[in-house]
Amino acid sequence: QQNTYNAVMKLDSNELDEVVVIGYGTAKKSDVTGALVSVGSEELMNQPVNNAFEALQGKAAGIDITSNQRPGEIGDVRIRGSRSLTASNDPLYVVDGIMVSNIQNISPSDIASVDIMKDASSAAIYGSDAANGVVLITTKSGKSGKAKIKVESFYGAKSVLNPVEMANGQEYINYFNEKQTSTGGSYQLSPNQAYDTDWYDELIGTAFSNNNNVAISGGSENVDYFFSVNNYNEDGLLKDQRYNRTTIRTNNTFKLFEGRLKLNSLSFSSSTSKYIGSTL
Repeated sequence: QQNTYNAVMKLDSNELDEVVVIGYGTAKKSDVTGALVSVGSEELMNQPVNNAFEALQGKAAGIDITSNQRPGEIGDVRIRGSRSLTASNDPLYVVDGIMVSNIQNISPSDIASVDIMKDASSAAIYGSDAANGVVLITTKSGKSGKAKIKVESFYGAKSVLNPVEMANGQEYINYFNEKQTSTGGSYQLSPNQAYDTDWYDELIGTAFSNNNNVAISGGSENVDYFFSVNNYNEDGLLKDQRYNRTTIRTNNTFKLFEGRLKLNSLSFSSSTSKYIGSTL
């Protein structure tokens, strides 16, 4: 008996109406011909993260993002692979139209969207600085209407997934002495040792992190305002490593002369870190 199934594909054009950032302005996604990846704030905040790129891991095609090695640091970001053996392979970061060296001091809670330009068309706007791609970040701003207060907070912990099984003191003595015997060595370790320290366990611990964010937004006919305060703390898996970041962002728009002149404000960020072998 043979069965016949007819499959009908239904058109879904919702994503084509999405507005994305393309350098000097915005456009509908359906009108963009270059290679572009766009991620909104809701997708970025689906999981508690230290920075926006941790949330982008595995969600943006053609973007390779490694995990950060130390608390508070952003891992390597590679757009369509590495292009140079000696020069920098980092992309160009543009935050609200301003080119910056990194986005480590930006809280993910303050980001409205991330647009990544992957092809050569980005160089037509930003020049040779865009040789490794461009990451365009748009931060949140106020909208006309009643004041809104948003409070976000999370607390988490992480540990080593597959810890190394270390030999204890007596096992190491046995291995060492057997090796010395098999290779003809004359030096032997005494089987009676005063200490039995697991140095791996002494160095590695459970890392705790917490994030607290308060944002107030709103607007009127002449002023749109957005004000947020964020505090992020993270411990490293190696003991005595830690990172602290406090960010104050005021994204206000003042409309003067019937909207013909608009003034925007800036932000402030402060961070401290401590790593093994370094001081604050």
